[in-house]
Amino acid sequence: MLTAHSDLYDQAYRYRRVMMRGFDSGKKFVAAHQSLADRILARDVDGAQQMLASHLHSTLDFVYPPVKGDRS
Repeated sequence: MLTAHSDLYDQAYRYRRVMMRGFDSGKKFVAAHQSLADRILARDVDGAQQMLASHLHSTLDFVYPPVKGDRS
């Protein structure tokens, strides 16, 4: 279990490093996460789910940008 945890942590760390290159400053990064935390603490389930889904998709789009002409 510890090995699996370590592997997943290492993989997530790689994504975070790639994502952080896309930010001019940490302010936008912190603001996005603070906004998500605020929705969660306010028990805004729908808003938090939508924000989290958008956040995860933007991460994937940044790490794996769509290929021009790809229609999938």
